[in-house]
Amino acid sequence: MYLYVKVAYIGLHYHGSQIQKNTKTVEGMLTEKAREVKLLNNNERIRFYSRTDKGVSSTGNIFIVKTDIKPEIFLRRLNKVLKDIICYSYATSEKKEQVVSKKYSYYLPKGEYDTHKFIESANFFVGNHDFTYFVKGHKHFQSTINAIKVKEYKGHFNIIFKAKKFEWGMIRKIVKAMQDYAEGKLAKNDILLALEGKKDIQASLAEGENLLLEDINLGIKFYNIPIKNEYLKECINNAKRDLFILQEIKNKTNSQ
Repeated sequence: MYLYVKVAYIGLHYHGSQIQKNTKTVEGMLTEKAREVKLLNNNERIRFYSRTDKGVSSTGNIFIVKTDIKPEIFLRRLNKVLKDIICYSYATSEKKEQVVSKKYSYYLPKGEYDTHKFIESANFFVGNHDFTYFVKGHKHFQSTINAIKVKEYKGHFNIIFKAKKFEWGMIRKIVKAMQDYAEGKLAKNDILLALEGKKDIQASLAEGENLLLEDINLGIKFYNIPIKNEYLKECINNAKRDLFILQEIKNKTNSQ
C-alpha cells in the first residue's frame, strides 16, 4: 500500500525540503524520526512530491511511502516525535499517483509602485509559455500556468499560482518580474519576449520566505486526523499570517 501524507512546516527552520547530507531539511527530519519510531527501515526514506527551497513554507506538501502500517497509527506515531512539522492528512492507493495540480501563494508587501500595473502583469504569465528565463539555471521549460490571481489586502498582495508543475525558482522569478514591471524597471514587451524564449531579461529571485506551498492535488481523497498539539495546529491555521508578519518585522528592522 502506498501512503500519501500532507505535511505543514515553517520553512524558516529548514534548508529546504529535499534531503541533503549534513544539512537540516524537512525530508531529512521526517526520515530520521520515522526510522527512530520504527516506521521505516534504515534503507527507506521519506520522499516529497514537491521540492521547496530554503525558507519556503508549506501547508500542503505531500510525501509518499510504501507501508503496511495503518495510516492513523503511522501519522500518530510520527507526530509524537516531531516538533515543528505536522502530518495532518492522509490518503492511500495501490499505485503511485500523479500530480494533477499545485497551488502556491506569495505574500508581497506593497511598495512604491503602480498597483494596477502589478496586477495587470499577472496576465502575461498565464497560459502556455517558454519559462526558460524564469527558471534557475535557465533549464528549458515549456509549460502552462492555469491561473494567477492577485488579491489585495491591507498593506500587501497575495499572489496565488495554480499549475501542474513549477520549476526551481520559477514563482519567485515571476513575482520579481511583476514587481520590476510595476516599478518601471522592465517593459511589457521584454517580458513577452522572454516568455517566447527570445530574450534573457536577467530575472532575479524574490525572497523565498514569502512563498507558501498551499496544496498539491493528486486527484484522490484525503482524510484529516485530529491534531492535539496546539502549537502545530496554530502553525497550520496561521501560516499565511505568520509569513506576512515576519516580512513586516523584517521591513521595520531594515528601516531602523
